[in-house]
Amino acid sequence: MTNSELIEYILSKAKYYADNIKKYRNDDGIYEIEYLGNKYNLKSVTTILKEILLDETINEYKDFKNEVGDEQFNLITQNAINRGNVMHKYFEEYAIGLQKNNFDSDNALLYAQQSVKSYKFSDTINEKSINNGRRLFYNLYLNVIKDDMKVPLLVESFLFSLDYNYAGTCDILYIDKNGKLTLGDYKTASGLIKKDSLKFHKYKFQIAAYKYAFKELYDIDIDNASIFISTINGCQRIDLYQHEYDVYLKNFLKNIKTT
Repeated sequence: MTNSELIEYILSKAKYYADNIKKYRNDDGIYEIEYLGNKYNLKSVTTILKEILLDETINEYKDFKNEVGDEQFNLITQNAINRGNVMHKYFEEYAIGLQKNNFDSDNALLYAQQSVKSYKFSDTINEKSINNGRRLFYNLYLNVIKDDMKVPLLVESFLFSLDYNYAGTCDILYIDKNGKLTLGDYKTASGLIKKDSLKFHKYKFQIAAYKYAFKELYDIDIDNASIFISTINGCQRIDLYQHEYDVYLKNFLKNIKTT
């Protein structure tokens, strides 16, 4: 299949799913979807990850919360959410800008700047959060995304598996500078993620789940599956290598059955 045929096929399938799926995510992290006349309750990927890593996450947050106090902890958490939402909005509009501007990165960036400027964020997102989110976007854009992302295909793509009853939204699917199909998710962090840390494995579980769901829906193997992380001190790309994909997927799926 040529790249042009691949693009046409993926976009056609994506439109088919968009036209035939109704979805709603409830407060328990369950996607209630209706597809081809059938109804399914699918647990979200992020909810599954929280349950898999529950004990470790609770202990990690408890220690930090005790250290800084409740008020400061809540403020730090909200600020992190806000700047992450802003960064995601920039990347979403940048990808759309590439599609609208014949894949020209300069014009796509201008499109993103103008779109975000006119976008109405929630009241909790102040000017400081917008500025921080913008800086995180530029950090990752200039160091990784500008050169690597050539043809964005799917933005904020809803992926689900009826084989294993889970669903989630992946930030981006694109063709990279080497013509490889890349599935990616954007993250912000206070610092670079240490190898073999809790977050390091959590992110690999997440992208493995998205990779499997994409294969189930589109019957296409992803070449690259990556987490893109932006911090105030630099950026990081965590790749899910092919030789470890089966291990992370197997453990993710195993934990669905016990949650």
